[in-house]
Amino acid sequence: MKENSPPLDWSSSNAKLIVMDMLDCYWQKGSDKILNLPVAQTNVIPSELPVKLSLVELPEWAYDCGVKGKILVPSFWFNKWEQVPWFDVIYWMAHGFAERVWENQNGCINSYSIKLIGWDQRLWDYAWVNRIGIFLRRWAAHTLDADEAVLFGSLPKAELVLTHDVDAIYKTIVIRVKQSLFNLFNAVRALVKGQPIEALRKCLAVLRFLFSADNYMCIPHLMEIEKKYGVRSTFHFYAGETGWKRSLRALLIDPSYDVTNKTLQSVYVNLLQGGWHIGLHPSVLSWDHPKGIDQQRKNLEEVIGKPVKSIRQHWLRFSWGKTWNAQLQAGLTLDTTLGFNDRSGFRNSAALRMIVASDKNYPKKLESIPMVLMDSHLYDYNMLSSKDRLASMKCLLDELYIVGGVGSIIWHTQACGKDYGWLSGYEDLLAYWAELNSQS
Repeated sequence: MKENSPPLDWSSSNAKLIVMDMLDCYWQKGSDKILNLPVAQTNVIPSELPVKLSLVELPEWAYDCGVKGKILVPSFWFNKWEQVPWFDVIYWMAHGFAERVWENQNGCINSYSIKLIGWDQRLWDYAWVNRIGIFLRRWAAHTLDADEAVLFGSLPKAELVLTHDVDAIYKTIVIRVKQSLFNLFNAVRALVKGQPIEALRKCLAVLRFLFSADNYMCIPHLMEIEKKYGVRSTFHFYAGETGWKRSLRALLIDPSYDVTNKTLQSVYVNLLQGGWHIGLHPSVLSWDHPKGIDQQRKNLEEVIGKPVKSIRQHWLRFSWGKTWNAQLQAGLTLDTTLGFNDRSGFRNSAALRMIVASDKNYPKKLESIPMVLMDSHLYDYNMLSSKDRLASMKCLLDELYIVGGVGSIIWHTQACGKDYGWLSGYEDLLAYWAELNSQS
């Protein structure tokens, strides 16, 4: 079993072929015109961390391909746009090369961007990889003085993959304590930032989480909203061990419900009959254990009576070198883990469905769709006003729409209860995405 990922060195010719295949949605035809572009090549790559980044100014005829006419590249390759090794930049970004180097030196960051001290966060703000693909189209069309759409076909239609992680179906003692402590932490943060009203609101949330008796079985509410907008999502269920004999970390972090819970039986049936999808949300310690993931996949398949092929790791526990291989060995074909716990955006600077692991001996492949937005990005990690939450959400969806990218979002099912009150935010997201697509 070999992961389809870049080694710590690569050849430009190899990168070029992989990139051409990776971005083929941008040149459904006429790919030879892209191959014939005089793109610079290099066999020297940036490896110093944190990597310094610079904005390359695009020519006037490609102004709209970038962000305000510019595209971000490692300063190591910074030069005039004609001298940038664009295929290498795409390869470097999309495969998370800098993070792989960091992980090899320091270990897994568990999807917390804050651990990447000193990194330039502009790397994650936009789908730079997609924008470079669009720029290469434009460059070829400009060189040939031809119509871009005629040469390569239309830009791909953006795809927003809706997902829900089912972390709880009822309120447990652990949830009460854990979320209360998180709200208390945010209250202190608000005080430090000089936001006394926000601090008071978080303190009241502490009391609410500790003593309220909220119902966390919110799946039917989400289904009703999605019916309204004519969309369907994937619900990821936990199918690991339960009870008090688990490790302390598992007790504190993993869901407490049993996948065979009678309450869930009718839920599974309603989801599958209504056109929704069911995926796996494995235990927090499974991120590098194929046998553990495989067993939990089988547990879930046994109760729903259908194959389970999609997965998102609980708590976004993820290793570039281990997780995708473990998932492939466990029989999964689609992962939506790649993203950050503590911020939204494009972790590999891309909004693409990519093959990230494969087995050359068998016809087995694992695809990844990046996770670009999670509800807690808007409500917990960033203490935003309702106006700013909506603006942040729109900015991200706009980028996905503009580049014709593919990205997934997480809206936790329990967050739609009264304790959290985040259900209206999910409807805002669906309404805005519908508005964007009505313009097509």
